[in-house]
Amino acid sequence: MQHYVFDLNENGSSKLYCKITESPLGMNTQPRPAFMWIPGGGFAACAPEDGEPIILSLTAHGYAGFTMTYPAGPDYRFPDVLVLMSKAILMIRAHAEEWNIDPNKIVIGGGSAGGFISAAYGAFWNHPEMQKLTGCSQGENRPNALLTQNGLFNAYQQTAEGTKAVSVYDYVGKDMPPAFILHAADDSLVSVDQALALAWNMSRAQKPFSLFISDSGNHTGLQNYKRTIVDTGWLSACVDDWMPAALTFLDNVLGVEPGYQKFSLPSPGEVHEKEAPPDGPPAPPAGEMPQMDIGTYESGMVWGFAGTDADKLSWEK
Repeated sequence: MQHYVFDLNENGSSKLYCKITESPLGMNTQPRPAFMWIPGGGFAACAPEDGEPIILSLTAHGYAGFTMTYPAGPDYRFPDVLVLMSKAILMIRAHAEEWNIDPNKIVIGGGSAGGFISAAYGAFWNHPEMQKLTGCSQGENRPNALLTQNGLFNAYQQTAEGTKAVSVYDYVGKDMPPAFILHAADDSLVSVDQALALAWNMSRAQKPFSLFISDSGNHTGLQNYKRTIVDTGWLSACVDDWMPAALTFLDNVLGVEPGYQKFSLPSPGEVHEKEAPPDGPPAPPAGEMPQMDIGTYESGMVWGFAGTDADKLSWEK
């Protein structure tokens, strides 16, 4: 495996760590997909080791693995962190031939605060305000898919104009990439309702998504190599439990790789009609999201500001 590290800003506080595996002689040498992980840490810390089991699992399945670190704590700024992500994606595409990467199969993802940053990038990457900041207007910084783990999607953010309340939900639209949304139902730090709300908005926007909710795992257990006992005494799922579902989803949205057996749906005459299920609760009016618990993640939502009186981000929807 080849390792590279690139600086994404002048003072070196943002880096792109690269893990590029070499295909053994005789193995498939087709260009591979890439996966770039954004570490969590409550916006107060950012460690390149975060998410390593997820990255290594994906590299074992043929992906090129990347981690992007960013300035945290008092140096964290939004949307500056999204501009750094744009630079990282451009760098991966610039080296696509050298690293044997398919430039149309770049997946971004993150856990916790990294889940917010990666989802926010998915929502904002082609917004006119971002185009001004990145200088990209032809889709060259597009993410092709998104994977979030116990992410929050409604958070206070430090900006050059002070604290702003940023809701990814408000900006899920035509440019949002397909998303695999992973969460633990017993997460005591970021409510599972945040994942449910993102899935609801993806559905409303008619964007592809897959939602995987584990019954246990709390906030970080789903990143682990092995199943562990969590505070409740329950057994937490681990990477191997949910990764097959993620790989199937990514194959579907990025393009199924050769070697899979094609499944043929039955012809209309072979379909047996089933009795319609009983009516459930009425659906909410179009455009109206059900009231959901956004969690208790206030301690990490913003560094150095109370944030409770923050104005909402004013970018045009």
